[in-house]
Amino acid sequence: MNKIITVLIIGTFLLVVGCKSTEVNRAGEHASQGESAFMNEVKTKAVVYSQVDNTKQEKLFLDGNSSSAIDELKKQNKNHTAADYFILGNMLYRTDIEASFNYHKMAYREYPNEPSVQLEMAMQYHREGDCKTALPFYEKIISSGSLSSKPKFVLVAHCYLKAGKYEKAVEYWQMSDFANYHVSIDKTIHDVFGKTHPMSRYSKLAQRIKQGDESAIGSILELSERWDLDWWNISFNEKAYSNALSLIYETWPAESKVGQELLHYELMNSASDLSEFKEYCDKFGYFSTASSLPKNPYLMKKLVTSALELKYITPEQLLDKHFDYIKNNLAPDEQAIYQLEVLAHILVSTKNNDKLPEIDEIGWKKYKKVKFAKSFYIGHLIKNENKIQFNDPVLEAMINDFPKEPYFRVQQYAIALKANKQTKKQLVALIDAEYYGLLSNRNQFARSLNSFYHRLATQY
Repeated sequence: MNKIITVLIIGTFLLVVGCKSTEVNRAGEHASQGESAFMNEVKTKAVVYSQVDNTKQEKLFLDGNSSSAIDELKKQNKNHTAADYFILGNMLYRTDIEASFNYHKMAYREYPNEPSVQLEMAMQYHREGDCKTALPFYEKIISSGSLSSKPKFVLVAHCYLKAGKYEKAVEYWQMSDFANYHVSIDKTIHDVFGKTHPMSRYSKLAQRIKQGDESAIGSILELSERWDLDWWNISFNEKAYSNALSLIYETWPAESKVGQELLHYELMNSASDLSEFKEYCDKFGYFSTASSLPKNPYLMKKLVTSALELKYITPEQLLDKHFDYIKNNLAPDEQAIYQLEVLAHILVSTKNNDKLPEIDEIGWKKYKKVKFAKSFYIGHLIKNENKIQFNDPVLEAMINDFPKEPYFRVQQYAIALKANKQTKKQLVALIDAEYYGLLSNRNQFARSLNSFYHRLATQY
């Protein structure tokens, strides 16, 4: 079986758009009779798309003009055929989900029997959560002998799991050869269950900044500081960060209240030691009274974090002087999460755990943030001395709010085991959730998923 098309296309647009892997064809291999005429055309046209101007594309995305960037990409070849649709679908896979799927559908209409196209259709439907439609596509590729990439079998296993065919699910998981392909398996799972490319998310936030949406300030700065190309590669993106500052200042000049706070943030963020940080605090009046903190919740969180790290202020002082003010002045939108994080940190640091559930409950129930729900549940465990009953209402409520969060499914499964209840239902739900949630834990990967499939093998 022949390997087809390596980084020829993807290297072109990886930074800006980002594709599912380093290959245009994620089937990875063809049947033994060799490459099809369709894939030969894809290989030829890949050269055209490799000529895209990366610098121009990146600037368009950073400035919030993602649609223009994609239009420029489409202009690389004016006479579009199914091969172009296939390529564009792959290149836009993590940036414009709807456009990507539409392009793959267009390729499929012309080449319904092409294994490479079938695989894209399977993964697109799978990503939408439609395993019922995805599974027949996977089965067609398998029956034709065209899917020999072992890591892809973990996707087939998931669809069989969703279909209630547990023996087949275990069979295909085992066929993925986890021991030898665990890294590729992690990447394959990310292809279907991972986030959109950070440049895509950034571009949408840039549009909001240009429209004067203050609630996007914290999000765009945070994304720039934690640029998550995937579940593992997370780093500071200096270009995105500098561009975000420029966009904010263009909308809110330095002399405006928002601009002033951002300017203070930049200066204090650059403080090299406690003495310099204190000098800025005194100059700008921060921490002098209960309300003397930045009004922007994200900038306030960053200021408090720096003050604690440099030992300018203690958690006890924050509790006494600023806690009530922050709590009573939560932002009316998504930015309140940053304030809740500060409040939770203060309470944990000062061992005021009895007050923590109130903060956690706001983060959980009002803003649907899983980390606050987890913290609330831990408090619930401690309060009940780890004696949580089967069908515990608090746990059930969290599972209802976060059905794909493995942490709560693990708790549910453990309680069922301890209560000698039927556990297959809980185990299946846990495996399903693990596909969605393992990417949120950089230290976990698919090892636990492998373990749970082994358990399922004993419960047919």
